[in-house]
Amino acid sequence: MVAATSTPWPSGDGGGPAFAARISRGNGQAVLWLAGEQDITVRVVLADALSAALSAALRAPGGLLAVDLSGLAFMDLSGLRLLIAADARLRAEGRAPLAVRGAAGSVARLFEIAEATALLAGQGAGACPPAAPPLPGPGPAARADA
Repeated sequence: MVAATSTPWPSGDGGGPAFAARISRGNGQAVLWLAGEQDITVRVVLADALSAALSAALRAPGGLLAVDLSGLAFMDLSGLRLLIAADARLRAEGRAPLAVRGAAGSVARLFEIAEATALLAGQGAGACPPAAPPLPGPGPAARADA
């Protein structure tokens, strides 16, 4: 059974960028699905979602954690720092490293610039559940200035 939670962030009228996070759990794995734009204004939303996903992975014996960024049009350094901290926590607990997948465009470039490409899938937790349906909101194609 897969449980999912969704945390949308308001858009327009100064409410910050459109951002959504959803966690799916099953088979000893937790996957955090992100969509929209992540910047400092939604850092707390991402931190809360990542904390919940990390807790779910740590509760499961041998639990794995993956973060899917395929629906993310933008990520800033505050988000990357949270992912690096989650990876460090997993490793400190003797778990498989965090697997980050689906990074493209400016999001992938952020990982390159910060020399954090080791987090990208293939170097992390390994097998992850298949892709979930996309979250509502803007995806990479919706961002005209990217």
